[in-house]
Amino acid sequence: GDVLSSMASVKAFAWQKPFSELNLDIRKRECKFIAKSQALKSINYAVSFVSPVTASLATFIVFWAQGKTFESSTVFSTLGLLHILRLSLGMWGRSIEYIAEANVSVKRIKAFLLIENTQKRKWGLDATKEKKDPNETCDE
Repeated sequence: GDVLSSMASVKAFAWQKPFSELNLDIRKRECKFIAKSQALKSINYAVSFVSPVTASLATFIVFWAQGKTFESSTVFSTLGLLHILRLSLGMWGRSIEYIAEANVSVKRIKAFLLIENTQKRKWGLDATKEKKDPNETCDE
């Protein structure tokens, strides 16, 4: 009901063009924020995808540069430890993303809950007028 009555006010006072321009501006800003967020999310996923391979490569290059020989037990145990590290770091990256989203949600809920209550309107009869006796006629 409130949305329809608000739209009726917009139409009644011919505010469609300024209102649509304002709405378009807000949507453009929102799209920029969404694009930036998605770009950061893509970078986060790319880094989490590439980091295990890079970490394994760097670890084995350092191992080889120290003049040590590769044995299957050393390689497989190192890969297992790096896999455990990858899982925990993957959760860390996503947790930062979820914390940011939760922070925005909490701010929105807080703003909504802090809105002052409005007084209920009495439609129809004025509250200051005395009620008439239903048995009374208009002639009296």
